[in-house]
Amino acid sequence: MLRHASATGASARVTDRLGAPSPAVRPRLPIPAVRGTCTNTQPENPAAVPRFSIVAAAGAKSAKAAGAAGAKAGKGFGAAKAPPAQDTCACGSKKVYRECCEPYHSGAAAPADVEAALRARFCAFVKGRVPYLVSTFHPLYHSFKYEGSAPGGSMDQLRRDVEAATKRFTYSALKVLEVAPGSHPDESFITFRYNSINKVNPERNVDGSVKVGTTVERSRFLRDPAVGPGWRFADYELIDYPTWMEEAKQAEQRARGAVVEGAGAGAASS
Repeated sequence: MLRHASATGASARVTDRLGAPSPAVRPRLPIPAVRGTCTNTQPENPAAVPRFSIVAAAGAKSAKAAGAAGAKAGKGFGAAKAPPAQDTCACGSKKVYRECCEPYHSGAAAPADVEAALRARFCAFVKGRVPYLVSTFHPLYHSFKYEGSAPGGSMDQLRRDVEAATKRFTYSALKVLEVAPGSHPDESFITFRYNSINKVNPERNVDGSVKVGTTVERSRFLRDPAVGPGWRFADYELIDYPTWMEEAKQAEQRARGAVVEGAGAGAASS
C-alpha cells in the first residue's frame, strides 16, 4: 500500500509538472518583430506631401523674413519713433536737424519768415555756426552795439563776439512767445524765452548744481533787399535775464541811450 501510494503520489506529481501549468506560472507571449527606427523625417517622395503644408511653411518663412526686415528698417505697426536726441534740431521744432535748420546753415535755403529766421539763429548759437550767425546781422546792428561804428563797420569785432558767445554759454529750451509786425512791412518784432548756462564761470545753486538762467528777449528784425534776402537781426531788448547777461544788458542800455540822444539832437537842430 505504501509503495503504491508512493508511486501514485509520484505519478501525480509528474502529472502536475507535465499537465496544465500551475496558476503561479504565467505563459510567455510571442514577441513581435521590431524593425529598426529611422531618424529621417523627410518623406521619400516630396511630391507626396500635401501642397498646402509646403505653402504654409514657405509663407511662415517669408513672414519671418519680412518681419525682421521691417524691424531693421524701423517700419511696422505703431507710431513712428522720435529721432534721437542728438539728431533733433535745437530750434525747438522737434524735427531732425538735417531737415530743419541745417539747410539754412549750409546756405542751401533761406528762412521763409521771421520766426524761422530766429529759430535758425538760435540753433546756430547752440551748434557754434559762427559764419552763418555773422551773416544774419543787419548792418544797423553794428551801429547799435558798437558805439561810433558805421553800419556794417565792425565785422571783425562782431565775429569775435559771436564766437565768444558760442563758447561761453550753452543755450536750450527756446520758446517763441509773440511775433508782432513793426511800423512797416519790412520790420518785425519777436519775443522769445530760452535757457542758458555760463560754461566758463558757472554759477551754482545752494545744492551745488549748476544754475540755469532764463532770458526773455524782444528782438527786432529787418528785411532789406539791398542788404540781402530774408530777415536780419537788427537790435534787441532784454526783458528778463540772468546775472551773466548783465554785460549784454548794459550794452543795450548804452546803445538805446545813444539812439535817444541822437534823436533829441536831431529834433533840436531842426
